[in-house]
Amino acid sequence: MSIRKWAIPIVTVGALLVVVAWMAGIFTSQVAPGLLELPKDKVLSSYTVNLVNKPKVESIPAGIKAREATLVSSQILARVKNIQVRAGDNVVTGQLLVTLESEGLKAQLAQAVAMEDAAQASLTEAKDTLERTQTLRDKGLVSQSVLDNAVAGFRRYSSELVAANQRKQAAQTALEYSIITSPFSGVVVERSAEPGNMASPGQLLLSLYDPLTLQIEADVRESLATHLDIGRKITIKIDSIGKNINATIVEIVPAADPNARSFLVKAGIEFDPNLRPGMFARMLIQDGTEEVLLVPLDYVKSYGQLNMVWLLKNGVLNRRFVRLGKTDFNQIEVVSGLSPNDVIALQGNLLSL
Repeated sequence: MSIRKWAIPIVTVGALLVVVAWMAGIFTSQVAPGLLELPKDKVLSSYTVNLVNKPKVESIPAGIKAREATLVSSQILARVKNIQVRAGDNVVTGQLLVTLESEGLKAQLAQAVAMEDAAQASLTEAKDTLERTQTLRDKGLVSQSVLDNAVAGFRRYSSELVAANQRKQAAQTALEYSIITSPFSGVVVERSAEPGNMASPGQLLLSLYDPLTLQIEADVRESLATHLDIGRKITIKIDSIGKNINATIVEIVPAADPNARSFLVKAGIEFDPNLRPGMFARMLIQDGTEEVLLVPLDYVKSYGQLNMVWLLKNGVLNRRFVRLGKTDFNQIEVVSGLSPNDVIALQGNLLSL
């Protein structure tokens, strides 16, 4: 009974050790580590790595802005009666945008017109009085003081008529301010008020921009900006729509930002319905040339964040991990991992080895 008690655990442990050894491959033949040798009768598609002289292009973060944009606001204190447009609507020059309550303004205009008519009537009477007094004075029937009073009355009513006319013009202008129209043709960006709100002078009601005046603006480092000229052709990359567009430098602000050590550069572009103010863009500016190593994309294999190529050397294939840079059409830049005159093999041929 005692032997049986100890034999069962020993046999169990032995069996486990045998299973582990079998899983570890002890009972099978092992292949020694080595390199993948190329069969003598196997021909691979290969590529010799060489330095290529290519333009050095600097990518500068930029933004799209409208050259013609305006903030529509009220010039008088009045309640908003109606707003004819909403964000995204297209408007034309002179189109009605906002109507403000104008009953009080109309009453002020009517009062100013009545005061002007009264002043005109008083002036006409004063003129007639002055003419009669002048005739009587010439005949010696009135004194000089009476004539002086008539002249003073005529001048006073003349001044009152001028003041009444100015009040009427001011009332007319205020009434015109109650009707707000579009200053140019464009698109409504933002609607900041609703009917019933009280509009005060300078308060934002609408934002407009002209889509035909969109341009690219970027802060370019001063060492590069000082070599740019008005009229130079550049390329703009819009990541959001995956598109490159042509642009022309139209303005370089002649004062540098002392904090960023950069100049504001503006480039004009052609109209594109897919572009909107505020979108992110990249200004691609060529800054000399540089030598880089370029290899075809087909020769590079990616494993997660690691990139590898097959290096062919003395008939032997080796894995070589590389660090990649920018992609240029069907080729990609190799920053490190390869040297000029290295020969790499195409991965597709290795699958048949």
